[in-house]
Amino acid sequence: MSLPRRRMVLGGASTMVAMAPRGAGAQAPRRPARIGWITAQQPASLTPYLQAMRAGLAEQGYVEGHNISIEYRYGNDDLTTVPSLARDLTKLPVDLIVSQGAATWELVKLDLPLPLVYLISADPVSAGFAESLAHPTGNKTGLTLMLFEFAAKRLELLREMVPNLHKVAVVGNPEHAGSALERASSENKARDLKIAVDYLPTSTRAALGTAFETIDREKPQAVSLLADG
Repeated sequence: MSLPRRRMVLGGASTMVAMAPRGAGAQAPRRPARIGWITAQQPASLTPYLQAMRAGLAEQGYVEGHNISIEYRYGNDDLTTVPSLARDLTKLPVDLIVSQGAATWELVKLDLPLPLVYLISADPVSAGFAESLAHPTGNKTGLTLMLFEFAAKRLELLREMVPNLHKVAVVGNPEHAGSALERASSENKARDLKIAVDYLPTSTRAALGTAFETIDREKPQAVSLLADG
């Protein structure tokens, strides 16, 4: 994802901060707006995204440490920590929560009384987060990076890399919202290219191990990996 597009992600967050209720008294001191950031990943893996978030907020007039503060919470690759991280943020409190990736599903289950801005690689409609891409539901809004057409493009790129390509393993999580669209895109393109694809569902670590065994046994010429953490 390009830097300009990353910056667009937090445009919605900064707008929501600007719309947050203020004190009735015109002379009352205003505390800096406060954003809670939650991810189930590790800090190092998201450094570029956070840089883009700060840049996007700055473009809207919100400078961290000046008129806005950001509380960062990381799950360090353990989704079970997300609920406690969220409860911690609500106690501070924060004005809204920005979630990244798989943490979003855990936050939605909590039904927090705060606006939620999410960044996911899945289909928010299939996930139940929105009625359509133009109409989010409840107090949730955000951005999806999902372009299921990329699944077809991967096969085209593999064909360029391996001119005699005729057998590909497609590895994906069937529980990832929108995965059916990615699988269909892969299979439709495979028919056009006359490539045999073997879809290997991997919703658990055990299933991923089984997929590796299948790949070793069937020996496809390439692997197309669908997006999912």
